[in-house]
Amino acid sequence: QNDALTGLLAPFLDFNAPSLVTAWKEAMKRLGRGDEALKRLTQWSAQAGDVGAELLHQRVALALELNRLEVAMHTLRAQGLSRAPKEAVAAVAQAALTRSATAGATSAINHLPMLRELWTQGAQASLIAADSLLAAKVAAAIGDHAAIGPLIDTASVGCAGRPDCAVQVAIINHQQGRGQEALAALKIADEASDLQESLLREYARVSIALNHSRDAAIKLEKQRRAQPSELFNQAWLLLNTANGQHAAVTAWLGARQSGDMPED
Repeated sequence: QNDALTGLLAPFLDFNAPSLVTAWKEAMKRLGRGDEALKRLTQWSAQAGDVGAELLHQRVALALELNRLEVAMHTLRAQGLSRAPKEAVAAVAQAALTRSATAGATSAINHLPMLRELWTQGAQASLIAADSLLAAKVAAAIGDHAAIGPLIDTASVGCAGRPDCAVQVAIINHQQGRGQEALAALKIADEASDLQESLLREYARVSIALNHSRDAAIKLEKQRRAQPSELFNQAWLLLNTANGQHAAVTAWLGARQSGDMPED
Protein backbone atom coordinates (compact mmCIF):
# COMPACT_ATOMS: atom_id res chain seq x y z
CA GLN A 1 0.00 0.00 0.00
CA ASN A 2 2.81 2.42 0.85
CA ASP A 3 4.56 1.62 -2.46
CA ALA A 4 1.36 2.30 -4.35
CA LEU A 5 0.77 5.54 -2.44
CA THR A 6 4.25 6.91 -3.12
CA GLY A 7 3.95 6.07 -6.80
CA LEU A 8 0.52 7.67 -7.02
CA LEU A 9 1.45 10.89 -5.23
CA ALA A 10 4.93 11.55 -6.61
CA PRO A 11 3.86 13.02 -9.99
CA PHE A 12 1.39 15.37 -8.31
CA LEU A 13 3.43 16.72 -5.44
CA ASP A 14 2.89 20.43 -5.13
CA PHE A 15 4.54 22.62 -2.49
CA ASN A 16 1.32 24.59 -2.34
CA ALA A 17 -0.41 21.43 -1.06
CA PRO A 18 1.57 20.47 2.07
CA SER A 19 -0.82 17.65 2.98
CA LEU A 20 0.12 15.76 -0.19
CA VAL A 21 3.81 16.14 0.55
CA THR A 22 3.27 14.99 4.13
CA ALA A 23 1.41 11.86 3.02
CA TRP A 24 4.16 11.02 0.50
CA LYS A 25 6.94 11.63 3.06
CA GLU A 26 5.29 9.42 5.69
CA ALA A 27 4.75 6.63 3.16
CA MET A 28 8.41 6.81 2.13
CA LYS A 29 9.48 6.58 5.77
CA ARG A 30 7.33 3.50 6.32
CA LEU A 31 9.05 1.90 3.33
CA GLY A 32 12.44 2.56 4.90
CA ARG A 33 13.21 5.14 2.23
CA GLY A 34 13.53 8.16 4.48
CA ASP A 35 16.96 9.15 3.15
CA GLU A 36 15.63 9.09 -0.40
CA ALA A 37 12.65 11.19 0.64
CA LEU A 38 14.94 13.75 2.27
CA LYS A 39 17.13 13.93 -0.83
CA ARG A 40 14.15 14.42 -3.12
CA LEU A 41 12.55 17.03 -0.87
CA THR A 42 15.85 18.92 -0.86
CA GLN A 43 16.09 18.76 -4.66
CA TRP A 44 12.49 19.89 -5.15
CA SER A 45 12.94 22.72 -2.67
CA ALA A 46 15.99 23.97 -4.57
CA GLN A 47 14.00 23.93 -7.81
CA ALA A 48 10.92 25.58 -6.33
CA GLY A 49 12.72 28.34 -4.40
CA ASP A 50 10.79 29.61 -1.39
CA VAL A 51 8.59 26.66 -0.41
CA GLY A 52 7.08 28.07 2.78
CA ALA A 53 7.61 27.58 6.47
CA GLU A 54 5.60 24.41 6.87
CA LEU A 55 7.45 22.44 4.23
CA LEU A 56 10.84 23.66 5.39
CA HIS A 57 9.90 22.50 8.88
CA GLN A 58 9.03 19.09 7.42
CA ARG A 59 12.47 18.82 5.82
CA VAL A 60 14.15 19.72 9.11
CA ALA A 61 11.98 17.27 11.05
CA LEU A 62 12.72 14.45 8.62
CA ALA A 63 16.45 15.13 8.78
CA LEU A 64 16.33 14.97 12.59
CA GLU A 65 14.29 11.77 12.52
CA LEU A 66 17.04 10.28 10.35
CA ASN A 67 19.69 11.45 12.84
CA ARG A 68 21.05 13.96 10.32
CA LEU A 69 21.51 16.99 12.54
CA GLU A 70 24.05 18.65 10.25
CA VAL A 71 21.65 18.32 7.30
CA ALA A 72 18.88 19.93 9.37
CA MET A 73 21.19 22.80 10.31
CA HIS A 74 22.27 23.24 6.68
CA THR A 75 18.60 23.49 5.72
CA LEU A 76 18.15 26.38 8.16
CA ARG A 77 21.29 28.09 6.87
CA ALA A 78 20.10 27.78 3.28
CA GLN A 79 16.82 29.45 4.23
CA GLY A 80 18.61 32.11 6.27
CA LEU A 81 18.66 31.69 10.04
CA SER A 82 16.75 34.91 10.61
CA ARG A 83 13.97 33.77 8.22
CA ALA A 84 13.73 30.12 9.27
CA PRO A 85 10.49 29.04 10.98
CA LYS A 86 10.73 29.24 14.74
CA GLU A 87 9.51 25.63 15.12
CA ALA A 88 12.33 24.39 12.90
CA VAL A 89 14.92 26.49 14.76
CA ALA A 90 13.68 25.11 18.09
CA ALA A 91 13.77 21.52 16.82
CA VAL A 92 17.40 21.83 15.72
CA ALA A 93 18.44 23.53 18.98
CA GLN A 94 16.69 20.86 21.06
CA ALA A 95 18.35 18.08 19.08
CA ALA A 96 21.79 19.66 19.49
CA LEU A 97 21.26 20.06 23.25
CA THR A 98 19.89 16.54 23.69
CA ARG A 99 22.71 14.90 21.78
CA SER A 100 25.26 16.97 23.66
CA ALA A 101 23.80 15.83 26.98
CA THR A 102 23.59 12.14 26.07
CA ALA A 103 26.75 11.60 24.04
CA GLY A 104 29.42 12.96 26.38
CA ALA A 105 31.85 15.83 26.41
CA THR A 106 33.20 15.33 22.88
CA SER A 107 29.74 15.64 21.35
CA ALA A 108 28.94 18.63 23.54
CA ILE A 109 32.03 20.42 22.27
CA ASN A 110 31.12 19.57 18.69
CA HIS A 111 27.60 20.97 19.03
CA LEU A 112 28.50 24.17 20.85
CA PRO A 113 29.45 25.97 17.60
CA MET A 114 26.07 25.03 16.15
CA LEU A 115 24.21 26.36 19.19
CA ARG A 116 26.35 29.50 19.18
CA GLU A 117 25.65 30.03 15.47
CA LEU A 118 21.90 29.75 16.04
CA TRP A 119 22.13 32.20 18.94
CA THR A 120 24.36 34.82 17.37
CA GLN A 121 23.67 34.63 13.63
CA GLY A 122 19.99 35.54 13.42
CA ALA A 123 17.91 32.80 15.01
CA GLN A 124 17.89 34.02 18.61
CA ALA A 125 14.57 35.88 18.32
CA SER A 126 12.89 32.87 16.70
CA LEU A 127 14.18 30.57 19.38
CA ILE A 128 12.97 32.82 22.20
CA ALA A 129 9.57 33.17 20.52
CA ALA A 130 9.29 29.39 20.16
CA ASP A 131 10.31 28.36 23.67
CA SER A 132 11.86 30.62 26.32
CA LEU A 133 12.95 27.64 28.45
CA LEU A 134 14.78 26.09 25.50
CA ALA A 135 16.30 29.49 24.74
CA ALA A 136 17.56 29.70 28.34
CA LYS A 137 19.16 26.26 28.00
CA VAL A 138 20.93 27.34 24.82
CA ALA A 139 22.11 30.57 26.47
CA ALA A 140 23.44 28.53 29.41
CA ALA A 141 25.18 26.06 27.10
CA ILE A 142 27.07 28.78 25.25
CA GLY A 143 27.71 30.93 28.31
CA ASP A 144 25.52 33.94 27.57
CA HIS A 145 24.89 34.58 31.26
CA ALA A 146 23.32 37.99 30.75
CA ALA A 147 20.47 36.43 28.76
CA ILE A 148 19.72 33.53 31.07
CA GLY A 149 18.01 35.36 33.96
CA PRO A 150 15.35 37.19 31.92
CA LEU A 151 14.68 34.10 29.82
CA ILE A 152 14.30 31.74 32.76
CA ASP A 153 12.05 34.25 34.52
CA THR A 154 9.83 34.33 31.43
CA ALA A 155 9.82 30.53 31.26
CA SER A 156 8.89 30.18 34.94
CA VAL A 157 5.63 32.08 34.37
CA GLY A 158 4.38 29.19 32.26
CA CYS A 159 5.41 26.45 34.70
CA ALA A 160 2.25 26.37 36.84
CA GLY A 161 0.89 22.84 36.74
CA ARG A 162 3.89 21.68 34.70
CA PRO A 163 6.38 19.92 36.97
CA ASP A 164 8.67 19.11 34.05
CA CYS A 165 9.04 22.83 33.34
CA ALA A 166 9.43 23.70 37.02
CA VAL A 167 12.23 21.18 37.63
CA GLN A 168 14.17 22.36 34.58
CA VAL A 169 13.74 25.99 35.65
CA ALA A 170 14.96 25.07 39.15
CA ILE A 171 18.05 23.36 37.74
CA ILE A 172 19.04 26.32 35.55
CA ASN A 173 18.42 28.81 38.34
CA HIS A 174 20.55 26.72 40.70
CA GLN A 175 23.35 26.52 38.15
CA GLN A 176 23.26 30.31 37.87
CA GLY A 177 23.43 30.80 41.63
CA ARG A 178 19.82 31.99 41.88
CA GLY A 179 18.84 29.98 44.94
CA GLN A 180 15.55 31.71 45.81
CA GLU A 181 14.25 31.44 42.26
CA ALA A 182 15.31 27.78 42.10
CA LEU A 183 13.50 27.01 45.36
CA ALA A 184 10.34 28.75 44.15
CA ALA A 185 10.37 26.57 41.03
CA LEU A 186 10.83 23.41 43.11
CA LYS A 187 7.78 24.32 45.17
CA ILE A 188 5.76 24.49 41.94
CA ALA A 189 6.95 20.95 41.18
CA ASP A 190 5.99 19.87 44.71
CA GLU A 191 2.43 21.07 44.18
CA ALA A 192 1.96 19.08 40.96
CA SER A 193 0.12 15.77 41.12
CA ASP A 194 3.02 13.80 39.68
CA LEU A 195 6.54 14.01 38.31
CA GLN A 196 7.78 12.43 35.12
CA GLU A 197 10.12 9.55 35.83
CA SER A 198 12.76 11.06 33.54
CA LEU A 199 13.01 14.05 35.92
CA LEU A 200 13.25 12.19 39.21
CA ARG A 201 17.01 12.01 39.68
CA GLU A 202 17.50 15.65 38.71
CA TYR A 203 14.62 16.64 40.98
CA ALA A 204 16.25 14.77 43.86
CA ARG A 205 19.71 16.24 43.20
CA VAL A 206 18.61 19.86 42.95
CA SER A 207 16.36 19.41 46.01
CA ILE A 208 19.35 18.16 48.00
CA ALA A 209 21.54 21.03 46.76
CA LEU A 210 18.91 23.56 47.89
CA ASN A 211 18.25 21.94 51.30
CA HIS A 212 14.78 21.02 50.10
CA SER A 213 15.24 17.28 50.42
CA ARG A 214 12.79 16.69 53.29
CA ASP A 215 9.84 18.24 51.46
CA ALA A 216 10.91 16.48 48.27
CA ALA A 217 11.08 13.11 50.04
CA ILE A 218 7.54 13.55 51.40
CA LYS A 219 6.22 14.36 47.94
CA LEU A 220 8.12 11.53 46.30
CA GLU A 221 7.10 8.93 48.87
CA LYS A 222 3.42 9.43 48.04
CA GLN A 223 4.01 9.05 44.33
CA ARG A 224 6.46 6.15 44.77
CA ARG A 225 3.84 4.12 46.60
CA ALA A 226 1.31 4.75 43.83
CA GLN A 227 3.82 4.18 40.97
CA PRO A 228 6.69 1.98 42.18
CA SER A 229 9.61 1.89 39.77
CA GLU A 230 13.40 1.71 39.75
CA LEU A 231 13.74 5.44 39.02
CA PHE A 232 11.48 6.30 41.96
CA ASN A 233 13.55 4.00 44.15
CA GLN A 234 16.79 5.71 43.12
CA ALA A 235 15.41 9.18 43.83
CA TRP A 236 13.97 7.96 47.16
CA LEU A 237 17.38 6.57 48.15
CA LEU A 238 19.16 9.81 47.25
CA LEU A 239 16.73 11.97 49.21
CA ASN A 240 16.55 9.78 52.31
CA THR A 241 20.32 9.34 52.43
CA ALA A 242 20.66 13.14 52.31
CA ASN A 243 18.03 13.40 55.07
CA GLY A 244 20.00 11.11 57.35
CA GLN A 245 17.43 8.31 57.20
CA HIS A 246 20.18 5.71 57.19
CA ALA A 247 18.27 3.04 59.07
CA ALA A 248 15.37 3.16 56.59
CA VAL A 249 17.73 3.14 53.63
CA THR A 250 19.76 0.23 55.05
CA ALA A 251 16.59 -1.77 55.80
CA TRP A 252 15.25 -1.15 52.30
CA LEU A 253 18.53 -2.19 50.64
CA GLY A 254 18.73 -5.30 52.84
CA ALA A 255 15.19 -6.33 51.95
CA ARG A 256 15.92 -5.74 48.28
CA GLN A 257 19.06 -7.89 48.40
CA SER A 258 17.26 -10.75 50.18
CA GLY A 259 14.27 -10.53 47.89
CA ASP A 260 11.97 -9.83 50.83
CA MET A 261 10.83 -6.39 49.69
CA PRO A 262 8.32 -4.49 51.83
CA GLU A 263 4.94 -3.79 50.32
CA ASP A 264 5.28 -0.16 49.36
